[in-house]
Amino acid sequence: MENLDGIVKRLEAATVRLEALSHQKPSLAPKPAATSGTANHVSEEIPSIVKQYDEQIEDLLLNFFTLCSKIGGQKEPDASQLPAKMEPIIKLNEEILRFKESKRNTQFFNHISAMAEGIPAVAWISVKPTPVPYIKEMLDASMFFVNRVRKDFKADQLHQDWVNAWCEIFSGLSKYVKQYHTTGLVWNSAPGATPPTSATAKPAPASKGGPAPPPPPPPPPADLFADLKASSSASKPASDSDRQALFSAINKGEAITSSLKKVTSEMQTHKNPGLRAGATVPANVAPAKGAPAPARAQQVVSKPPRLELENFKNWVVENYRDNKNIVVEINDMKQTVYVYKCENSVLQVKGKVNSVTIDSCKKTSVVFENLLSQVEIINCQSIEVQSLGALPTISIQKTDGCQVYLSKDSISAEIVTSKSSEMNVLVPSGPDGDFVEFPIPEQFKTVYNVGKKKLETTVSDIV
Repeated sequence: MENLDGIVKRLEAATVRLEALSHQKPSLAPKPAATSGTANHVSEEIPSIVKQYDEQIEDLLLNFFTLCSKIGGQKEPDASQLPAKMEPIIKLNEEILRFKESKRNTQFFNHISAMAEGIPAVAWISVKPTPVPYIKEMLDASMFFVNRVRKDFKADQLHQDWVNAWCEIFSGLSKYVKQYHTTGLVWNSAPGATPPTSATAKPAPASKGGPAPPPPPPPPPADLFADLKASSSASKPASDSDRQALFSAINKGEAITSSLKKVTSEMQTHKNPGLRAGATVPANVAPAKGAPAPARAQQVVSKPPRLELENFKNWVVENYRDNKNIVVEINDMKQTVYVYKCENSVLQVKGKVNSVTIDSCKKTSVVFENLLSQVEIINCQSIEVQSLGALPTISIQKTDGCQVYLSKDSISAEIVTSKSSEMNVLVPSGPDGDFVEFPIPEQFKTVYNVGKKKLETTVSDIV
């Protein structure tokens, strides 16, 4: 009996504890272990005053927050409000840079630097109208340290996987932004409104853990296949008598050819050139009077030039024409310069800059002082680039005609080329400031080495 009374008391204590837990909201934080069943009951029981708050106030707050999001949520802020809204991201970037500097001369400093230079890509939400090139700029700034990681840990597959995973993040982000936010972050102009759907279509139920699928497209117009029906009806046989006549003609056998007309020599075109001349279509046919003129090619609309610092990080220089006095003052060496669709212009970059990218430009010259990572030239024609100070790397891609002027401090720069032609490097020689020109090879010769069992590539004799 004494054992039975003890069991009953323990069951009662467990029941009280379960009832207290049923009124408690779930929490992700682990609870400290109790020493006994009674202590557990005392420590985890919720006071009635807390229960009353949850029941009476929490639902009201939830309803209020929902209405707030419908009134002011997802509305695009004014340009004057944007710096204040971006301040949390800017502060986090500053903390990351301070953390990077604290890890200088450590084993994984290049890893941390790669992330610190590329993480500002999250600020694409404030870039308009081309956020995708901005993401690429941040990746280029990060690649200087990424290549160092690849070189220092060439034999370690773990670090190579880390590098690939880091670059895939930018690739996925660029793909997402290009698909859904091509010209900038898309805002909801009518908060709380739902996208229009077809009058007859029913919305599909939302799956757990993800957004609802898009609504089905509207039904096609009623007369969409009218022309097909008309053509099919026209192709039907006129009557059963025509079908009977066809089968009776087939049943004649060889006698069916008796009704054919004989082709005489006067009817044969290969014996009468006059027939061939009359059957040809004239080369130039004048358009009939009153016929509509063919549509002219759409004229290319030229956009106004723009010189702007985006997100305190990237200088954008685009759409300049016939301007020889473009100047960019760099006050922070972490800043980058992106030159886009400029023609017959000259740009001078003053100060130490992280990287310079020249994209889709023609007959344009870019002069800069000191460069931390690289200058990239892509999809350009007749470009001149001059370095007055340090320059570690030059990348030339899909470019026809490129002159690179090196200084004494950048004479050991690495030059990487692909799918390009008419490239020359000019190296200073002598105190008079003269340059010696060297062409970059465009043709290569590749042979298979049987002994080494690999391909060997050398520069062709024709340069």
